[in-house]
Order: sequence, then C-alpha cells, then structure tokens
Amino acid sequence: MFEFRWKIPGDSPEDVVLHIRSWSGWLGRKQLTVGARTVFRRGWLEGIEARFADRDGALRFELRMLPISGTADWRPALFCDGRELPETSGTKPPRVVRPPNSLAIPVSVTYLLMLLAVIMSPQIGKMLDAFYLHYDDRKLVLKVADPNAAEAELSIGPPQLSAAVQGEPYSVLLEVVGGTPPYTWSPVNHAWPKGVSLDAASGELTCTPGYPHDYVFSVKLADSAREPETVERTFALVVLPSLAPGSDWPMIATMSLPPAKVGEPYEFNVQFEGGLPPYTWRTLGKAKLPKGVSIERGSGKIHGTPQKAGEYPVTIRVIDDTYAASRDVVPWLIPFVVTALCLLGYVGMRRWSVLLYGLVIIVQVVLAVAGVLPSSTTALGIQIGLWLVGAPHLPKMR
Repeated sequence: MFEFRWKIPGDSPEDVVLHIRSWSGWLGRKQLTVGARTVFRRGWLEGIEARFADRDGALRFELRMLPISGTADWRPALFCDGRELPETSGTKPPRVVRPPNSLAIPVSVTYLLMLLAVIMSPQIGKMLDAFYLHYDDRKLVLKVADPNAAEAELSIGPPQLSAAVQGEPYSVLLEVVGGTPPYTWSPVNHAWPKGVSLDAASGELTCTPGYPHDYVFSVKLADSAREPETVERTFALVVLPSLAPGSDWPMIATMSLPPAKVGEPYEFNVQFEGGLPPYTWRTLGKAKLPKGVSIERGSGKIHGTPQKAGEYPVTIRVIDDTYAASRDVVPWLIPFVVTALCLLGYVGMRRWSVLLYGLVIIVQVVLAVAGVLPSSTTALGIQIGLWLVGAPHLPKMR
C-alpha cells in the first residue's frame, strides 16, 4: 500500500490523498480523494493523472507523474494553478527496476511468438490435422433425374468414367446417345481442370495426372440438327495414387454414385477400406448433396429423398479419428501458462519469477519421467533456455 498526501492551501485546508493498493510498483488499484470527496477510482493498469477542482471550484489542480532525476523511477506530483505543492507524507515512490536489454529482448520476442501462437491456434490445429490425420477424399457426382420428364433426344454417356492413375497417360472416348452427327464437343470453361484436353470432334478426353487429385468438370455437346443448342454433363474423374497408401490410411473405394430420382427414397453406402475406427464422414466445400439428401457422419451412408433434378458434384471425406490434435497441444499448455506468468516477473525484475520458473521446470521433468504428466521435450527445452536467460540477473532483481 502506498499513500501520498498534499495539503490544499486556503482558509479551509483539505487533504488530497492518493492511495495505491500495491505491494510494489505502480500496478494496483488507485483512489484519489479530496477531503471526503472521491475524485476517481481506477484499476490496475490505469494511470493516476487527473485534473480536478477544490470544493468551491476556485482552485484548479493537476496530478502528474514526474521522473526522478538520475533514476528510472517516477513520482506523483500535485500542481495548483501551475505551482507544485509539497508532498507531506514523505512516502517514497515505488522503485522501478528496468530489465537490461539482454533480458528484455528475449522476453519481448517470446511474448510476440506466444501472441502469434494464440492468434494462429485454429490454423495450428488444421496444420496438425493435415500432417497427422488419416483421411481420404473422393469427388463424385450424384445425378438426380425427373421420372416425369420426357426422354432426351440427345444425351452424353457413359454413365461413369474409369479411374486414372497418377503419372500415367489416360484417355477415354465420351459416348453420345441419340442426336444427329457430326457432333461438336466443348468444355464448360468455368470449372475446367488444368491439364485435361477434350477433342472437339471425337469427344476424346486425355490427361496425365500429376497428383492423386480427383477432377470434376462439365462438357457440352451439340449435334448438327440442334446447333447451337447444347446438352451438358458433369463428370468426376477419380485419380488413384501411383503407390497405394498404407493399411493405416482409409481409402474410399467407391468410384461413382448410382443415379437418383426426384421424390423417390435414395440410399447408398460409400465403400472404403483401411484405417482404424472410429471414422467420420462429411462433405467438403460449398458443393453439397441435393436438398433432402445427406451423409451420415458415422457410417458414410448417403440417404434421403431428393427434391430437385440436376447434377450435384460433391467431395466426400472419410477421416480416421484415431488422431486428435489436442494430444500434441495439451503438453504445451502448462509451459505456456507458466512461461507467460514468469516472464511478467522478468519484466518487473522479480526474484520470485526465476525461482518459481526453475521449480516448475523441475516438477514438469519429474512428472514427465514418471509418466504422470504429458510433456513436450521442445517445450521443456524452451523453458530451460528462458530460465537460463533470467538466472544471471537474479542478484539484481527485487
């Protein structure tokens, strides 16, 4: 507790009292009173500066913070109409011990990295999932037909494309049902994948996939009798990896979805192999299954009653949930909290921060060796390094 007093001059003198509820330093709750009147109550991180008047409003006062010459310390000073009033209690202001650059710079850099880690925590979880989570994606197209619609005079086949293999040349000749030759083929450019070619006269699709990444694209077909009218068809081309993944990775075996009809119940179990249970299924991106149809998260069953005809490209993912990013994050939580607390002590040059930091590090090592507490070796190494930065400054701390 710190208390500073000033006496207001005049016929009815009053005391101006500044209370700071703090064991040391300027961090603490603050209250300024003039006689029985409270001028302000402020929190831990708020300053003491203020302007106010006496009871009659005749005198103007200003409370400031002034540096103490030759030191890093500051003192409160009360001014009346520009003239400093003497402090009557004789209370020594809190002593400020500034950390040297050899300590301040590592602490500042560490706090900056910790702040970035907090801000990027959602992205860190996604990165860990990308590295360690076992999953497989498959792009498929669900075609929903209207049973009451007349049969089209011109349409595109086959109903599905055979799978391509990463790094191997692939070609398939698209088929035509009905119409009058010659035919003209063209890509729908807004979603045409790079590296896939379509012959305008024959309808031959060719590509050499460089990555095991499925393609979804649409083609247009016009015949000589109906030109410029065209029909469109959306395809999903599955690209298999050149090397089969290990048995601990799930792999979707389904290459295409059977067609559905508007207003009729639809049910299909997506087939897969490998991986370890439990599994989670979901669709990715903005493309969704038709309204009324969904995929069960636990089984991979696509079911429902579609309400609208059309072609619905969708990306389906199966996830082997045996990995959880939390198991790699939890060992960092205690070091993170302890480091944030003790580095505050470093900034204030407090001896307890070095002593507490060292004690907690020893406890973590003991518990980690005993297998009681999961701990990250990297996190322990960082803590030990920061402790070694602060330990040489222990004699100068308060």
